[in-house]
Amino acid sequence: MNIARESLFMFIVQLFVGSIGSSITWKLVLFSFVASILFGVLSIRYYRYLDKKGKLYGCPAPKFGHKTWKEHQEDKKLKSKDA
Repeated sequence: MNIARESLFMFIVQLFVGSIGSSITWKLVLFSFVASILFGVLSIRYYRYLDKKGKLYGCPAPKFGHKTWKEHQEDKKLKSKDA
């Protein structure tokens, strides 16, 4: 994972929320930047922790990994005719 990708959305949200009541200042930009980088680092560490414990959800393995879409459709037709 990339820290920039994780923290970009948080930076935009923090900057938007901070500028609702007042104008955008350099303090607000700096605070949003630091907070978003911290959020990115902590979220990546959290995902790594979950992966280490085996609690991170992963996609299940495909049932028919090497078949094409047409082969799947043919199998479905054969199964419906057999039943």
